[in-house]
Amino acid sequence: MTIFDDLNKEKLAEVFAHIRLRQRTMLSDSILVRQNDSCEKIFYVINGTIEAYKKIGDKEIFVKGITTGEYIGINLIFSSNPLYRATFKAKDKVSVEEINKEDLIKVLQYDERILKKFLNILTDLAIEQNDSMKIKTMKTIRTKLCYFLYEEYKKNNSLEFELNYSKTDLARLLNVERPSVGYEIKKLVDDKIIENKNKHYKIISLTDLMNNLK
Repeated sequence: MTIFDDLNKEKLAEVFAHIRLRQRTMLSDSILVRQNDSCEKIFYVINGTIEAYKKIGDKEIFVKGITTGEYIGINLIFSSNPLYRATFKAKDKVSVEEINKEDLIKVLQYDERILKKFLNILTDLAIEQNDSMKIKTMKTIRTKLCYFLYEEYKKNNSLEFELNYSKTDLARLLNVERPSVGYEIKKLVDDKIIENKNKHYKIISLTDLMNNLK
């Protein structure tokens, strides 16, 4: 999803005539922004994955992965304290598109549809952050995993979906050990609650999945 999704080609041409979009390619481990940098532009991931790491003391803790079709900085750009809470770096080869704050203000004022899409994305991010906090408070790995899969089902409006996360990424996202995630996924498959092949998931029994959330 981009803030320009609802515009036709003619309107897009009008918008892009008044702003400057910059694209750049980053290699693996390249830093996009550092923790405590000021947010002066937003970034759209065209392809690839960028990972966010928060430094606490001497430790660097994985926060989340940002993949194709997602934004970085969109929830900070108009904040009264627009400092990045984490360092964002490329997991692999990544292409991003960036819009500076002044140009973003122009496009948000240019067409109401762009403003609505911007607000939609902000709302979705707030819900996602709330879900992430909720997952961290859950006591069992099975509950965390089932909740995550249930949210993906709602997000995709389908019992069958692809995840942009490897099992290692999923373990870090759920804040558990990698073998534990693999074990719980296998148990859900054995219990005929889901099917799984690589990054492809299919919920076989939504009722049983939801029963694990109680």
